[in-house]
Amino acid sequence: MIVGPAMCGRRKAGRDGFPWEDDPRRMPVSVPNGEPVIRRGDFRSFPISAVSTSHVWGSATFPPLQRAILGVRMIQALESNHRSESRLIMPSRYPGIDPYLESQGYWPDFHASLILYCRDALNDILPESYEARLGEQLRLVELREPPIRTVLSDVAILEGGPAGRRTSESEAGVLTLEPVTMGLPVDEIEEVRDLWIEIRHRPDRELITAIEVLSPWNKSGEGYWEYRAKRRKLIRQNVHLVELDLLIRGQRLPMEKELPPGDFYAFLSRGDRRPQCDVFAWTVRQPLPRIPIPLRAPDPDVMLDLPSLIALGYERGRYARALDYAAPLDLPLASADRAWAEDLVRKGKP
Repeated sequence: MIVGPAMCGRRKAGRDGFPWEDDPRRMPVSVPNGEPVIRRGDFRSFPISAVSTSHVWGSATFPPLQRAILGVRMIQALESNHRSESRLIMPSRYPGIDPYLESQGYWPDFHASLILYCRDALNDILPESYEARLGEQLRLVELREPPIRTVLSDVAILEGGPAGRRTSESEAGVLTLEPVTMGLPVDEIEEVRDLWIEIRHRPDRELITAIEVLSPWNKSGEGYWEYRAKRRKLIRQNVHLVELDLLIRGQRLPMEKELPPGDFYAFLSRGDRRPQCDVFAWTVRQPLPRIPIPLRAPDPDVMLDLPSLIALGYERGRYARALDYAAPLDLPLASADRAWAEDLVRKGKP
């Protein structure tokens, strides 16, 4: 029974009579004669799934007392690892999306990670004839302030004095003005990166479904109108469109009728059912739904496990130690929902 890399160094007995591998890079292995070779400290570095009974007590030559000592040490090391990881990784206190991510400006970072996790999760569950790929567009956008309308009269009457403009008069009676130095307006340039997911059918890579996770840029100012134009193009094509609006701020996507009440929305527009669109709505107090992702007929939908992906993004981003839960929640929520969201974290509910 050989597990892991083959042993190629000499063995020596440890302090407790266990054989240890000289090479510190070696993982636990079992050699043909059944005598296991274990590197010092290994049980603090590899996961429990890497340790099986065949690694540790599969040998008849392993004394019972040493097996017992080794088992206790392995359990202690695994419990120590679990306690240390519990201190670093904390799940969100909210049943759905943590509103403090948006309130305190962490959404752009969370948004980028979430799209990658969604892409990977879809590739795990899609049939072999499909693939999920990222679509990306990077552009520079000029941030323009709204123009100020000023009404000027044809004739202006100015009264001189201490508060007026300083002037001087030469001996020849020519009026000389002293200039005022002012700054020129400089347009601000912002880099905007759009990410989305495309599900394509192989081998021709035909676009079947587009998945959009809206960003703050998509919901305000020029970005809102740009996204609406992109949305119209997708709707005119025979592709499915899934849109996730997981932000409380900003303008909602337009529909023929008023949207159902909610803080977050998912829109599912199937290419063969337009202009009909399925709308999922939920509040900050409710858990996240699983979202159906349509494919080419007659293939059935696959389900995007949004709750697990949101939780994964929160934990891997270590947002629990970055967010200031003592600060007020600066979002346009109903007063009762805002009070509920603030009380939930301040009470220290795990």
